Amino acid sequence: MKEIDRNILMASAEVTSPSLWVVNSTLIMTILLGVGLFFFLRASAKDRTETRLYGIPSSLEEAGQQLRTYLQERAYRLLGSDERGIATFGGQATASPFLALFLSGLALAGLVCLSLVVVTIHPDSQGWPWLATAASPLAGWYYVRRSQRVEQVRLRLTEASTPLTQPRVQLSISAHRDELNQMEVALALQPLESLD
Repeated sequence: MKEIDRNILMASAEVTSPSLWVVNSTLIMTILLGVGLFFFLRASAKDRTETRLYGIPSSLEEAGQQLRTYLQERAYRLLGSDERGIATFGGQATASPFLALFLSGLALAGLVCLSLVVVTIHPDSQGWPWLATAASPLAGWYYVRRSQRVEQVRLRLTEASTPLTQPRVQLSISAHRDELNQMEVALALQPLESLD
């Protein structure tokens, strides 16, 4: 009878304690997920500036006024222009509060997973691995800090070489990808090509 009880206890101990290879493989997967999360956080505030070429069927003056009005409505202001006719507009980019919270939540989930693995490997750690979860708000802070910057829109308007061609004006513009997409829709710009 004692022999049977001892065998049952041994079998239950084997079931409840994870084998070393399971713990090690879980640790490796958690570390790889952490690396992916790190690069995802870095990419969240990456500069996504593109240069595109558009055609505008209106005159040079009308196109210039239309672009200036649009950019001023979007809180951009003229910073200056150079001798080549490139006008530079600047506006303050703001961070998305939703994305900051989302990134903090992802960091929290990743740190909870890492803490669980560490506690499983070292059960005598007395809970200190859970302190790492306190660092999760740093992900949102990093995103907000990197996203608060002056966004620039650089543009150049040129007339077509022959007056009868359509479009009459070519717009070469360099700006954030999302800003270019919104401008293309709002002003009904005709894309000619992407210069990047």
